[in-house]
Amino acid sequence: MQLVHLYHSLNGGQILRKLLKGGACGKKVDRHYAKIHKNYSDIIYADQRISATGIGNFAELSVDELKHYSSCLQPLAIVHVEVKSMMELLDKIILTLNVPIIVVSTGEVNLELVEKNYRSLVSGSNSKIAHWYAQSCSEKYSWLTCLPLGISEPLLLEFQEYALYNFNSMNQFEGGSPPWKPLEKSLLVMFGDTVGNREMRNYLCNNLKPLSNCEYKKTGDFSNVQYFDTIKNSRFVVLPPSHMDSNMVYEILVLGSFPVVQSSINNELYQDLPVFIYDKYTEISHEALELKYRHFRRNDFNMEKLYTFYWQNLVYSKRLELGGSESAFQYGKFGKWQKQEVAIPPSKPEAYIEGTCGTKIAQYYPTILPKPEDLSLEDRISQIGMKHMAELTYSNMPTPEQFDNPLEDVIDCLHPYTVIYVDAWRTREFIDKALPQIKVPVIVMSGDGDTSNPSFEIKKYLDGLPDKPSKPPMIAHWFAQHCRPDAKQYDWITCIPLGLNQWLDTRENYHSYAKDHGHLMNRLEGGKPHWKPAEKSVVVNFRISTNPGQRQPAWDYFCGEGFAKTGGSSFCLYKSVDKYFTFVDIFDIIANARFVVSPAGSAIDCYRTYEALFLGSYPIVKSSQLYVLFRDLPVLIVDDFKHVTAELLEETYHRFRNRDWNFEKLYHTYWQNVIWKKRVELGGPDFRLGYKKK
Repeated sequence: MQLVHLYHSLNGGQILRKLLKGGACGKKVDRHYAKIHKNYSDIIYADQRISATGIGNFAELSVDELKHYSSCLQPLAIVHVEVKSMMELLDKIILTLNVPIIVVSTGEVNLELVEKNYRSLVSGSNSKIAHWYAQSCSEKYSWLTCLPLGISEPLLLEFQEYALYNFNSMNQFEGGSPPWKPLEKSLLVMFGDTVGNREMRNYLCNNLKPLSNCEYKKTGDFSNVQYFDTIKNSRFVVLPPSHMDSNMVYEILVLGSFPVVQSSINNELYQDLPVFIYDKYTEISHEALELKYRHFRRNDFNMEKLYTFYWQNLVYSKRLELGGSESAFQYGKFGKWQKQEVAIPPSKPEAYIEGTCGTKIAQYYPTILPKPEDLSLEDRISQIGMKHMAELTYSNMPTPEQFDNPLEDVIDCLHPYTVIYVDAWRTREFIDKALPQIKVPVIVMSGDGDTSNPSFEIKKYLDGLPDKPSKPPMIAHWFAQHCRPDAKQYDWITCIPLGLNQWLDTRENYHSYAKDHGHLMNRLEGGKPHWKPAEKSVVVNFRISTNPGQRQPAWDYFCGEGFAKTGGSSFCLYKSVDKYFTFVDIFDIIANARFVVSPAGSAIDCYRTYEALFLGSYPIVKSSQLYVLFRDLPVLIVDDFKHVTAELLEETYHRFRNRDWNFEKLYHTYWQNVIWKKRVELGGPDFRLGYKKK
């Protein structure tokens, strides 16, 4: 009999990771380390390229979160600071800290002010800020390291979509592609005839006329796709003279062209990148451009600097150098721990299906009931629940139930139409390494990440005839969370929902809330009576930095004057109320609102949509490829959040209340049926397979 140790929170619910010693409220997480593997250089996801969002995402805490965990920080915690939160950090929060932190700031924070008025916080043996990493540097300081601006936030999602259709023209430098055909216009000048730029523009557009394309991107003149196309078909793109970093530098590099910039403090950021740096604009000549072009094409460059992971490595390496941990930490309020020994009986002899490592187990059938009668939290859709539907995983991320049946162990003896779950982060690796070894058709599920799926790297399989696109070999069907924008074009891709967040302490929060407030959950299904009218009929509760391009306009409209002018009222958490909200507070607020605004987060789908539905409120989402998931569910889909008015919500509310909905789509058994029926339709088995390495 084997004994294993399980660690349980006294609040209930199984947790995999132990709390750190010393009373800290941080837990190690396995996703990020200071020594991230070099093969990350193969990543081509648009959302992995450097940007303010990407930089903010590798921090461990926001300033708001720092306020609540200041008494139990790990030394050298990495904190994301935005312009709006900098003064609160420096004037108030920093004084409450017992250990030093590392700051990562995005946007144009006033670093000269820090040097002038807060120098004691950033230098000296007792400094509270051990090091500061910042975008938009204008000066050099001993306590400061500059970070690149990266791709413009409003363009991030369009870059992802552009990458789908222009796979071969992006990442040209990294692939060592040969020079493209000579262009008649090889010098693109994309700035206007303003007083400060006029002399330089006249020089470039007149003296270098045979080379120059002097199109200026005025508002409305170019769509973003035309903007991308114009850049990628130029050899060089000249930026307006400036001593500041520019988003355009990185957009130009990603699109395979060479930026031409004025020498500045940011020269170090451009080191080892193919950037033409000049002191005086008269240095830009026919001869200089030709020499630079040949030099850039012949030499190797460090294109890793265009990706978030490179700068994440830089920050984590600095923490190691300062004596901190190499692991990232997740912060939250956790219960005490108790240790329990669990006996596992010896396994029974396996009856393998001939020619495979698979065994037949009577667990799931395509005729399973649509929804169990004794519903539990785990029955509600989630990324973890979807992973449990699969028979094998290609994953680095375990679930709380320690589900682990790796594809690598049995890849040479698969049963046809086995269902394999692939982590979104490993899709490229699966396509390039695992798929060539698979000799029978399989069904793939993917998710548990923040990238569109199937990801951009399968573009090479999608370039078939326009009316009949091909698909990756041996993939019979692909079920994808965070579905790729063009999924509806392919009959072998089916979108599946993200569902609830069921990781670690979040799952405990749901359990706890369901236990004490069960009457508030699943009310839509029970035909709940009309609750008393709420003063605030729309809840706005999201972190803008997760996706500023989508979320900032939504916040500005609902929390500014736009929605109010239509007669509507909103409740905007974290901005209008100076109070820390527990998960119980947030769930109560959502449960007592009519509508919840749910813009896209790190990827297209969002946990908030499903939280609102389970708590009896109606989500408002922007139109996208996910509309099919919300068919027959009470979700208000709009082309633009600015189209939402008080009148529209009043009409929608009463229309939704008087209609029957298919709430079975919110439970795993519905999607389990969809997947198993597809397998039977394709010629696969009508039973679940169990795998064990022989």
